[in-house]
Amino acid sequence: MKKAGKNPFLVEVERKFGKDSFELSAFMRGSKKFKISKDEIDDRYGLTLKEFAYYAQISGFKVLSDEDSLIIFKE
Repeated sequence: MKKAGKNPFLVEVERKFGKDSFELSAFMRGSKKFKISKDEIDDRYGLTLKEFAYYAQISGFKVLSDEDSLIIFKE
């Protein structure tokens, strides 16, 4: 696993939704879901799906996974 200075999940959330947006607020409240593919995770962060899911879970999010992607959401 690559050593990261910042949680890669939070970096990806910021990249996808921006720092201040309605979509970011909706995602953090739990009314919006976020899907990311295995290839995107590997290309950007050099992590496996399981490793990226771990970062999402320690950030307080629920993760559904299959062999090719993750769906991340807050309850």
